[in-house]
Amino acid sequence: MNQNEKGIPVRLVLSGGGTRGFAHLGMVTALLEMGFAPSAIGGASAGAVVGAFLCSGYHPEEVLSIFLDQKPFDLAAASFNSGLLSTRNIEKLFRKLLPEDFADLQLPLAVVATDLISGQWLTFKEGKLIPVLAGSCAVPGLFRPVHHHQFMLVDGGVLNNLPVEAVPAAKGKIAGLHVNPVTTVAAPTSSFRILERAFHLGVYSNTIHRVSMTDCFIEPPGLAKFRVFDFTSIEKVYLEGYEYVKSQQDRIRSELLL
Repeated sequence: MNQNEKGIPVRLVLSGGGTRGFAHLGMVTALLEMGFAPSAIGGASAGAVVGAFLCSGYHPEEVLSIFLDQKPFDLAAASFNSGLLSTRNIEKLFRKLLPEDFADLQLPLAVVATDLISGQWLTFKEGKLIPVLAGSCAVPGLFRPVHHHQFMLVDGGVLNNLPVEAVPAAKGKIAGLHVNPVTTVAAPTSSFRILERAFHLGVYSNTIHRVSMTDCFIEPPGLAKFRVFDFTSIEKVYLEGYEYVKSQQDRIRSELLL
């Protein structure tokens, strides 16, 4: 998506959400078809990854194709020292497809990550892109933290999963795209399902008060039926986001234009 692409400018805030983040690609595709064009993007975790690709000039459908071609577990290299997964292969993919530096992006991007040392969420808008992007999506308990300068980075969604405050200044209203609706679920039985649900609820708790900071909040409720780490439903997740935005065109257009 070239920065000179014509359309009504809108600043996007993209939440984290594991594989539900592919819904962002569907939502942005629908927004483009409605005549909107991102002017700047702020994101956490999966939202930061999607934002980095879009700000590099990729169309959402190109990004979808890239990840459909990847075997999810090939993107994570096991680390037997810590018992966690390394982001090494993910960073290798990013370096192959993305600019090394924020300055080389076509659109302004803000990446939010959590620093385990200071206990704060941090916004990165300049300097090296790849390490902070990998840190932003390093889910605690699954991936090793990413060491970058004096920071020990993990998933940005831990402390700020809808980083409205971080989105770069640009033309257009702010649309918050959120892929983690919370609904009642069947009682989780496995340790992993319990951890997944607890993490999901904790992340959601830091999102609620930020909804009112957006001009337009978009949260496809149908995403609740997809697990956060379900790599088998990427295309379905994409379509869920696309079709929901299409169904909400009148509301969205009104909130982003008035």
